[in-house]
Order: sequence, then C-alpha cells, then structure tokens
Amino acid sequence: MSSADTSEIKAPKELKDKKRRRTVKTEARSCPESKKWRASATAAGGGDGSKPSARTLFFEEENNVSDRDITKDLEMHSNACGEFKRILLKIKDLKASGKTEDVEDLRISAALQFIVLKKLNRLAHFRCQKVREQTNTAKQKIDEHHLQLQNLFTNPFITKSFINRLTPLWSKDKDINLVSEEEFYQEAPAEISKPELTKNDEHHCTLARLDWELEQRKRSR
Repeated sequence: MSSADTSEIKAPKELKDKKRRRTVKTEARSCPESKKWRASATAAGGGDGSKPSARTLFFEEENNVSDRDITKDLEMHSNACGEFKRILLKIKDLKASGKTEDVEDLRISAALQFIVLKKLNRLAHFRCQKVREQTNTAKQKIDEHHLQLQNLFTNPFITKSFINRLTPLWSKDKDINLVSEEEFYQEAPAEISKPELTKNDEHHCTLARLDWELEQRKRSR
C-alpha cells in the first residue's frame, strides 16, 4: 500500500478526532454546571482568576449547599434524568439502524448529564448530613432539659427523706437542765439574752440560754 493510500485512510480519522474535540468543547461550554463551577472557582481563588486551593475546592459544595434552592436542584435533576434517558434511547435507535456516526457524541453528552446527576447526589448527601447534625443538636438539648426535669422531680423526694430522717433525732441540749426563760431574761446580761432577737425566735432563744448556761458553769469553777 502506497503512502498516498495511507494518508487517505488517516485523513477521515483525523477529521473525526477534530470533530470530537470540537463537540466536547461545545458541550462543556454550553453546560450550565461548568459555567457555575468556573464562576465559583474564580470567586474562591480571590476573584482575580487565580487558582483556588485544593481545600477550598473540596469544601466548596458542602459550604454552598445552604445557598442553593432545593426546588431548582429537583428541577435540574428531573431535566438531567430526562435528557439522559432521551440520549440512551437515541443511541439505542442509532445502533439498531446501523448509524453509529453520532453515537460517540451522544455518549459524551450522556456523560455530561451523568456528571450533573453525580453532583446533585453529592449535594443531597450534604443536605442529609446537615439535617442529621441539626437533629442531633436538638436531641442533645432535649436530653439536657429532660435531665433537669428529672432532677427537679427527685430533689423534693430527697429533701423530704432527709427531713424525715432528721426529725426523730434527739439533740443533747434536751438533757441539760436550763433555767426558765423568766430567770434567763432577769439574770442574763443583754449581750447574751438579746431580747429583741430571742423573744420572737425560739431557736435563738435556746442558743442564748445555752450560752448563759455555759457562762454560769465557767463562773462556778
């Protein structure tokens, strides 16, 4: 086979490769997701077209989930599924009819639609993760309030049990023969008797009488 024949065979293949590259560029240029990605990447890189960091690109979708409209994403998902199905049916018809010239271009278009579906799937997972985190936070708050309510319910019972346990206890001051209140107020000095306080308070009166009893015992020694 001569070189001229070889060039004639290679020429259609080169034209087909050029056509394929041109189709890929056209599809990528017309894809709205690629435009959004370029715009967001430019903004993440500082707005001057500089290349964003790998960490920025990794967390870009997760950080922008809350800014996206769910209804628009659902509509985009429906359109992508319909387009993907239409392309597959068209490929099937072309293969059945034996016209396989445009099959490769349709495969590229289907791959672009599949990329859109993959992105929407990632966004759905990010949304589910955020909802789980919010649910766990709400559950923790509910558990804290529940524990506080349980403490409020149990504290009165504990206090009542302590009171019931301490009520029958006998204090040792009951065994001491104290002077009567009349003698106490007559004999005890004012700094011990404190009539303005002890006459209206039985507890302070008992303490003052004990102090006076101690003072008398010290004097008798």
